[in-house]
Amino acid sequence: MREFFKNSVGKVIYHSQGYVRLVYGPEKRAVEELEVFVRQVSNLIKTSGLNKVLIDQRLMKEFSLSESQWIANFWLTQAQDLGLIYRATLPPKDVIARLAANNLLKASSAPYLINQAFEHEAEALAWLLKQP
Repeated sequence: MREFFKNSVGKVIYHSQGYVRLVYGPEKRAVEELEVFVRQVSNLIKTSGLNKVLIDQRLMKEFSLSESQWIANFWLTQAQDLGLIYRATLPPKDVIARLAANNLLKASSAPYLINQAFEHEAEALAWLLKQP
């Protein structure tokens, strides 16, 4: 396990079991910081050849409208170049943040982005590691 990137949004970790782990922190985010964070994730996926991502949003605050729009647009336009990506998500514990995250998943749905949400990390990881 190796920390690849960290900023006020959270951490991007390269895991030796063959996946990228995102850990969102509880701090308030600036859109610019979120953009850098997401671009780092994309860069790690591209350079490592990994196609599995564990997204830990449990402590995260809700996405703002501008954050949601930017992320959805980014993944719908940029991620298709990365190939098929499997994303196991541990959703936010906060109800409002969970709703915002669910709306974002729907908005960024595409055939090359396979999303699955889990309440427990062990289940998320088991599912993720079974993917090709």
